[in-house]
Amino acid sequence: MWLDHHELDELEDRAFDVDEWKGTLVFERVATSLPCPRCGTQMKRFRYRYFNLELDFCEQAHGYWLDKGEERQILELMRKTKASALRKLKAEDRFRRFRYYLDHPGFLETLKRWIAGS
Repeated sequence: MWLDHHELDELEDRAFDVDEWKGTLVFERVATSLPCPRCGTQMKRFRYRYFNLELDFCEQAHGYWLDKGEERQILELMRKTKASALRKLKAEDRFRRFRYYLDHPGFLETLKRWIAGS
């Protein structure tokens, strides 16, 4: 399946649309024997966002070749990336609330009285 340059982002956005959390798109470029269907230049292969998935792309930003089933793999990887990002945000929020209570003088006094009363 051929995806124009912007269509890969649109595919990813079906599962996760926060670009700054997705990570770098292209890792480890390697030449292929495939010509770009738009400009004819030799396409490159790369590790997609450092996952164990290799895609072919045109360095002139014309687009990407996806082999059978790779669109489903991309969506699954974006779902996992979203779940991981949400876990991180929840953990940061819990820690922020915990720090608030630790820094709050009333909490420390309550804790001292509780320990002294034990």
